[in-house]
Amino acid sequence: MPKVTEAHRVARRSQIIDAARRRFASNGFHMTSMDDVIAETGLSAGALYGYFPGKDALILATIDETLDILLERARTVFDESATHPTIGDTIEQLLTTILGTLAQQGSDDVTRIALYAWAEAPRNPAVHKALTTRYTQLRATFAEIAGAWLVRNGSTPDPATTAAIAKTLLSTIMGFVTQRILLGDIHPHDIRVGLDALSP
Repeated sequence: MPKVTEAHRVARRSQIIDAARRRFASNGFHMTSMDDVIAETGLSAGALYGYFPGKDALILATIDETLDILLERARTVFDESATHPTIGDTIEQLLTTILGTLAQQGSDDVTRIALYAWAEAPRNPAVHKALTTRYTQLRATFAEIAGAWLVRNGSTPDPATTAAIAKTLLSTIMGFVTQRILLGDIHPHDIRVGLDALSP
């Protein structure tokens, strides 16, 4: 029997997570069964359980990988932020990049996973820990770019100020996702106009 390569295992694991992400986005965590994910992948039950022993492990992997992708995209946007003239412009680019990245995962509705994860966190310590870890990393990235913004504007950044800006930016993104799912009438450009209008 041929030995399974590491590349094959990585690809298969990604295939399962992609399938789970689609199902979770459509039906939520609690209404999605392992049988649903198995059907979505087209794999056998044995093949899927060889990677994930149960739904909780699959939920965590889906959340973790999705936030990992978004963190990477956020860092890219922030690395290019010197080309963005305002905070609003940078956040518009970040939100546009996030939506484009999630769309590449198979459906714009994958943003709904964020709401499901937030609802799951208070009752599931493992989900809470995963979100805390990733959002802490995202806030740290926001703090870095906040410091760069302040320097470019002739200010001397201090940790308390950059931390406050980071929290504000994360709140803006989480609020955008919530409004997009619940109300639907919001676009990244709206955030840019609003932030720039509030800027001195």
